Amino acid sequence: MSDALKLLARKGDLLALGMLTIPGFQETWFHAQVAQLVGECVRFAQFGGERGGCPRGLISLPRRHGKSTFCGELGPASLLGAAPHLKVLNTAYAEQLAGERVEGTRRIMTSAGWPFPVRLGSAIDETTGKTTSTRDKSFNFRTLLRESDGSITEPGGSYQAVGIGGGATGHGFHLGIADDWTKNAEEALSYIARKKRERFYDTCFESGQEGSGAALLGVATMWAKPDFLEWLHEKWIAQGFKPKWLRLPALRPYPNDDRTGADPPLGYELQDDPREPGEGLWIPRDGKPGKFSTAYYEGIRAGLIHSGNIEAWLALWQQDPRGLGGVIFPKDAWRYFGPSFDLGHIDRDGELHLSIDPNSKESGRSFGTIGVYGVVDLPDRGVQYFMLDRIRGHWDYQALRANVGRAWEKWRTALPRAAAHPTARVWVEDKANGPALMTDPDLAGLPLYAVPKAKGKETCYRLAAPTPKSGRVRLPHGDFPPGHPCSAHWVQGDGGFVEECFSQQPVREPNDDPDQFAQMIICREPNLGAELLRL
Repeated sequence: MSDALKLLARKGDLLALGMLTIPGFQETWFHAQVAQLVGECVRFAQFGGERGGCPRGLISLPRRHGKSTFCGELGPASLLGAAPHLKVLNTAYAEQLAGERVEGTRRIMTSAGWPFPVRLGSAIDETTGKTTSTRDKSFNFRTLLRESDGSITEPGGSYQAVGIGGGATGHGFHLGIADDWTKNAEEALSYIARKKRERFYDTCFESGQEGSGAALLGVATMWAKPDFLEWLHEKWIAQGFKPKWLRLPALRPYPNDDRTGADPPLGYELQDDPREPGEGLWIPRDGKPGKFSTAYYEGIRAGLIHSGNIEAWLALWQQDPRGLGGVIFPKDAWRYFGPSFDLGHIDRDGELHLSIDPNSKESGRSFGTIGVYGVVDLPDRGVQYFMLDRIRGHWDYQALRANVGRAWEKWRTALPRAAAHPTARVWVEDKANGPALMTDPDLAGLPLYAVPKAKGKETCYRLAAPTPKSGRVRLPHGDFPPGHPCSAHWVQGDGGFVEECFSQQPVREPNDDPDQFAQMIICREPNLGAELLRL
């Protein structure tokens, strides 16, 4: 078996090389995919692109899932073993981190199972030609080749580690690795840190390629938009490459219509993923448990949702960062429910709410808007908001009043127990035609509640925004059958609810949908409340 593994390793099989040289190496299905892509980049670098391979590759996985082992240790070891005259450069947010990958490659190339005749020489500073100090030896090494007659030659290959902002000048490469260029969430969201990464890539890293036959690998756990790997992907496409991107979520998402609490659809396509919905990355194999169980991933997800940090789950674990920072209501913050969702859950355990922006103009950009919500407080997930309906139009007062009455009657009929709940409300903004609605005898049977409005629109939006960002607001999605009280025609597209909310940065018209939505959330959300809207 060992001889067969050695033969596979010499042919560039990184899984075989790992089993030969790394004690306790555990192969998984996704490691096979990582190994394949890294192997394609190694092949391109080894033959200068003349025998196929991949010139540009991207790999994003959750933390501690072995991506750096393959990209920064096994890949360089395989390349230097097969082509000891080539050079590898590994870069990370800190030189020490990149140096750990070089040290890992050193351990592989000095292990008892190392199948190549290549050995390691002393570290050398190529800018001076002098052997480096003991402290710096872990950051680089040269390759030595044992010839068939037993003599040792120096083919000229090397492996060098450099940190972002460090000295990459003088260190050319045939395989360049950008591994974890983002240190933490603060740096991910920092404009200055982002520009520093991009500037280092443009001026120091990319210019170190040894000709057009060099291969580049981008490796990271994703943090937040705009993400460095997405920036790399777009740059490489602009340069005429067709980069391959292996991007895998910790849990394969459930289809939205199948389970309340499912994550929003992934913003990327899954390829060759053998998992069932809801299954974790580390599928048990041959009766052996994986490093992380599906229950482990589910626990991480539940904890982040509980703390209101769904964005961290989607980015760090699902490799699908969503809009943060400047956009108040990102398009991908919303979750959805489909025709298969049982409205009885809301009627049994929830409350019916209407939120009204009482503009009444028969022309212009302003609309009168009525939002209909089912609100359910789940012990393990907090308050969940199902936006069941939206009615909007350029109305005079009589039309506004009639539409409020019809909306309440429609949904009182569909959800009688939720409408009779003691905390069911019709929230009416106390301006424009709000006072007239509050005193209108035709609406006397409705649980009307006047909402003071003195805070500015953007303040209101920012008070409400954490709720959809935490994954607790759901909109209808799909084709609802005739007779179903819900429809989805108003959700997406130009003029739809999602687009209008997204456009509010800076605040601009029309803004009636985000007005009534923010009013609803502020009035009902625990720890907020209508009093916040007063001066």
